[in-house]
Amino acid sequence: MVQDIADALRGTDIPVLVKNPLNPDIELWYGAINRLLKAGVKEVGAIHRGFSVWGTHMYRNQPIWRIPAELRERMPGITIVCDPSHIAGKSSLVPLVAERALEHGVGGLMVEVHPDPPSAMSDASQQLTPAAFASMMKELDLDRKGCCKDAPELIDDLSSEMDMVDELLVHAIASRMELSRKIDSMGHAGSSKPSAAEKSATGERLANLATGDGLRPGFISRLFGEITRESGKLKYSVNTGFKNRI
Repeated sequence: MVQDIADALRGTDIPVLVKNPLNPDIELWYGAINRLLKAGVKEVGAIHRGFSVWGTHMYRNQPIWRIPAELRERMPGITIVCDPSHIAGKSSLVPLVAERALEHGVGGLMVEVHPDPPSAMSDASQQLTPAAFASMMKELDLDRKGCCKDAPELIDDLSSEMDMVDELLVHAIASRMELSRKIDSMGHAGSSKPSAAEKSATGERLANLATGDGLRPGFISRLFGEITRESGKLKYSVNTGFKNRI
């Protein structure tokens, strides 16, 4: 679809702003912008409206500020506009997100304003009244260059991201355990288990991924070994419990 849009806009001078994908994937965002640039679209910018991730969090969409920061590193001249309304999900949090966005050096803000938010047709909870918007704009430091952020604020942002990654990691391990349990139950029904060659290929694939991400393959091997052993313990516990009920 992005390529179809790029082809339709080929050679035009219409400004185009590309929203980030729902998934926190820099390659998807960067790739969509590049398609437009290669099609000859002269004015291309980006809209940062947060990412959908697993779990319950303070914001509706997580800002994950490192992703727009990386986009700016890859495309130094690009203008990134932040949508604090969609990130916050609540009108009371919009000023905080807007302030954080300016601290991170965004080129502009796109804020939802409605004369009567409760009667809005959509996203009523995240819309500001004109008076609240005016008050927020008076409080914001619009001349901030994004280079003077205090260390405690940076640590808070990074700690929040790390907490989110920890939650995702726990959910991912739980999902893997469940998949392993299903595979094991199918094995009892007669399906074949992975061969030694297949296990070796999996280990090599994980080692290559680890190296590519700057991790030691030995650490990843030990980590997955521990996950596999724990998975085996859980399967044994489930099977034993089932037998005891017969």
